[in-house]
Parts: sequence; C-alpha cells; structure tokens
Amino acid sequence: MLRPILLLVLSSWTLLVLPACTGSGNLPPQEGDNVGECSDGLDNDSDGLVDCEETLCASVCGDDDDAADDDDAADDDDAANDDDATDDDDATDDDDAADDDDAVDDDDASDDDDAADDDDASDDDDAVDDDDATDDDDAVDDDDAADDDDAVDDDDAVDDDDAADDDDVADDDDAVDDDDAADDDDATPPPVDSDGDGWAVADGDCDDSDSDTYPGASELCDGADNDCDGAVPADEFDGDGDGAPACDDCDDVDAASYPGAPELCDGLDNDCDGAAGGDEIDGDGDGSLACADCDDADGTSFPGAPEACDGLDNDCDGVVPADEADVDGDAAAPCGGDCDDNEATTFPGAPELCDGLDNDCSGFPGLGEFDVDGDAFLACAECDDADAAIFPGAAEVCDGVDEDCDGLIDEGFDADGDGYSPCLDDCDDTEASVYPGAIELCDGLDNDCDAATDEGFDADGDGDTTCSGDCDDTDPATGATTAPPVADAGIDQTIALDTDCQLDQYGNDICPACPVFVFAMDGAATADVDGNPIGYQWTGALSPSGAMQWVDPTAGDAELQVTLAAPALTGDTVQGFVLVTLTASDCGGSSTDQVLVAATCTGI
Repeated sequence: MLRPILLLVLSSWTLLVLPACTGSGNLPPQEGDNVGECSDGLDNDSDGLVDCEETLCASVCGDDDDAADDDDAADDDDAANDDDATDDDDATDDDDAADDDDAVDDDDASDDDDAADDDDASDDDDAVDDDDATDDDDAVDDDDAADDDDAVDDDDAVDDDDAADDDDVADDDDAVDDDDAADDDDATPPPVDSDGDGWAVADGDCDDSDSDTYPGASELCDGADNDCDGAVPADEFDGDGDGAPACDDCDDVDAASYPGAPELCDGLDNDCDGAAGGDEIDGDGDGSLACADCDDADGTSFPGAPEACDGLDNDCDGVVPADEADVDGDAAAPCGGDCDDNEATTFPGAPELCDGLDNDCSGFPGLGEFDVDGDAFLACAECDDADAAIFPGAAEVCDGVDEDCDGLIDEGFDADGDGYSPCLDDCDDTEASVYPGAIELCDGLDNDCDAATDEGFDADGDGDTTCSGDCDDTDPATGATTAPPVADAGIDQTIALDTDCQLDQYGNDICPACPVFVFAMDGAATADVDGNPIGYQWTGALSPSGAMQWVDPTAGDAELQVTLAAPALTGDTVQGFVLVTLTASDCGGSSTDQVLVAATCTGI
C-alpha cells in the first residue's frame, strides 16, 4: 500500500511529498510493487514510465526482449520490429497472431511464409498492399481497424508501428513521437469512476465500489471510511460485540442492548426504543424489579429475601414456609412461638387455664396443674388433691367431708338444716327440731333422738310438762311459759386474714390456704320474759365456696369455723359469707335472728 510521507531536504529547505514504499529492505519503491499499479494509468514511482512500460509490470502486460521496439502482449525476442500477439522470432519483421519465422514479411492470423500476395481475411504475406480487416503487412499505407505495420502513415485506433507519424489513443512504438521508453505524447486514459459518485481512485476515492464513499463525503453509521480521511469514526465500531455500532447502539458497553434486542428484566432499554419494559420498575423499593418480584407492593418480598414470620412468600420461591401457617386460628404460628399450633388456647401470652397445658408457651403448665392423688383431676380443679376420693362430681359421703368439691359438706344428708345429718345421728332429717340432744317437745316426736317420745314432760315434778309449757322440766323452778324468747344473734362480723405466697422453681406463686376463720357467735342478748330456760340453735350456709363447721351449735355462744380456698396469686383475695340464723326457743315457742359473717383471705 502506498502512503504519502514527508521528506524535508535541508540543503534547499524544500518539502517534498514522496510515496512510501511497502517493499522489503531499503530499495526505492517501483511501479508494480502493489496490486493495481500496472493498470491504473499513474506514474506511481515518479520515474516517467507508466504501467506496462515498467519492468515489474511485464508479468501482467506481457514480455518482450527484442533489441529494437515491440509491443506485443506476449513474448517476442526478434532483433527487428514485430508486434504480434503471441511469439515470433524472425530476423525481419512479422506481426502474425500465431507463430511464423520466415525471412520475409508476414502478418497472417495463423502461420504462412509465402512470398506472394494475399489479402484474405486470415492469411497474407505479400509485400504489396492489403487492407483486409485482420492482418496485413504491406509496405505502403493501410488503415484497417486491426493490425497494420506499414512504414508510412496510419491512424487506426488500435496498434500501429510506422516510422513516421501516428495518432492513435492506444499503443504505438514508432521511432518518432509516440510511447517509447523515452518520449511519448499519446493521451492517457481518463480515470474510471466505477461507483458513479463523481470520484475515481485517481482522484482519491478510497472505495470506488461504494457511492457513499469519496473525499469529503458525510460519515454514515456503516463502519466505513466514507470521507476517505483514512480513519473510520470511533462511534462506528461495535464496542460490545452485539452487532450494532456505537452510533446506532443506545449502550455500546452492554451486549444485551441494541436496536431490536429482546427486552430483559434488567431495568435497561435493551431494544433501544427509548424506554425499559413496562414491568421493569421497582414499585416497593426493595431493589427487585416487578418483572422478577413476586409482590412488588411489599418491600419485604423479593427473590432471595429472608423469610419473615408473616405467612407470606418473602423469598419468592413459590412456597410459604410450613411453620408460618396458623393451623388452629389463634393468630400465632409456630415461627412466632406457638408451642402447640393444634390448640387454639395455646399461644405466647395466652392466659393459663386449668387444663394441664402450657397455655402461655412459657415452657411449663400453670400452678396447680398437676394431679397428685391420681384421681384424674388437677389440683387446680379439685378441693383436695391429696385424697383420691375427693374431686368434682364425686359421690357425697355422709362423713363431714365435701367429697364433690361443691363447697358444701354432707349436702343431701342434712335435709332439715339443723346441723345434723343422718350420718351424724339425726334421727329425723326432715324435722329441724329433731336431732341428738334436742329438747324433747310435747309434739309426739323423739326430738332428742333418744328413742323415746315426749318422755319426761314433768321430770322435775313441778307440775308443768314440756307439753304444757314447762320449758325446763328438769328444773322445778321452771314452769309453763306464756311467750317465746326473743332471739338475738349479736352483730355482723368480718375477719380478714393473709396467707404468705411463695415462688416455686418455675417462678410461679404458690399460695397456701388461709388459716381457719373462727367466729364466736354470742346469743346472750336473747331474752325470755317468762324466765324459762332458752334453747339455742345456730344454723347457716356458706357462699360462694368454702367449708364451714359448727362447734356446739346449741349453745348460746356457739363457734363457727370457716375454711376458704387459697388465693391463686399474690394480691388475689378470696371471700366467704355466712348468713347465720339463731333460733331461740322455750316452752312458749321460738324466734329467730340473723347476722352476717364475712371471711376474707388475701395472698401476700
């Protein structure tokens, strides 16, 4: 390739532009060093010779080695003057198109060596005059359009070698004024513009096969040097290898982005239409595009997100973890600490129930949720967990014990409420005046349960019987009565006690039962206008729960004992109330009075 170089000749301060040589070594450049130089009509090595006149162009233009002047297109080595198109070596002059070596003169188109005269269109070798349209070798004058070699004057447009004057525009080698190696005046062929852009190679067109390429042309986005300045603009290269040059690519560092590319889920304008895909936005700001996010309205859900205990598919793998399901509907899942997701009463913070379960998920059941006596009832649900015969629903036994844990003792056995049950020797549990030690009344009943009826109505011999009003038939001083005594049970009473609660090994309160509440009932204010002895009977019922016991309920100063259940926690209070009834009686009848006693137990 020829490249212009600058040479500064210091002796004359003249700046010359010489062609650069791409040949080897330090040899000067010669015409024919580069392809195309033997047919471009230019003097490429500035030696005055053009194209086929150069030695290096012989392999392209032909080869002739005669000692005079010949212009055949092949190879001839005669010593005179011959211009055939093949090869002839005669010693005179012949221009046939094949091969002839006679010693006279012949220019036939085949091979003839006669000395006569022929003007045929194929073979003639005479020395006279012939103007056929193929080959003639006379010595006079001929102007055929093929090949002539006369010695006078010819002006055909092909090839002539006369010794006078010729004006053809192709190739002539006469010895006067033509195209020999010294001086020639023929017309150089006009430069060729193959692509019709108004510029030929000789004019500087760097690609004469492309009409968009010529000196000064506008650069197009086609990867070519359109303006022939020797450089392709930087933006016409494909930097990312996606087939689109930078001038047509909206992102030439990303091979996935070019005009017509499929849109990817990457937030980029892959197809270079000026906008990313419609779903390539991050609506919830979690760093994941909607096209890849399973819930673009939830910032905690995106591919690879850590699973949260919220019942959602946070990591977008299509599956909600099993431990995020709330099977029992208690608003707590296993991942959130639900220790039994099949039991709706069990979850973190749930109130402890008396069910033997760890309701609050603290790691152990609540206080009292144990069955010490093995009666299938937890201590928190029964009144005596040390006795397997005592539990809610147990059969009540007439033994002074609350077997069924309903707060009542021997209920169902003291039907008349006189404080005595059949199990405690009440001989008539339908009559409140009949019980062991009761005053025998003149009523046809065995009031005192001694197996005798109305006995001793005048035991004291005072003439008055109990049936007639002797209220004390053991005392002769007590006779008949005219009016019943007026009962006076005293005043209302309240007793408040504390119980000292302790923490067990799990940090739960354990509160023992309060001490027995003892109420001293005083009926001393009961009066009898007759002065007869008065009979006393104390009765009552405890509510809402607990146990009560009378000591000497027939005395004027009876004792009431009340037992309450233990408080559940420190600061809890349990209460029991007894409406106490005092019945005062003598021979003249009876009257009643009531007082309220209250027992309060607080855990501290």
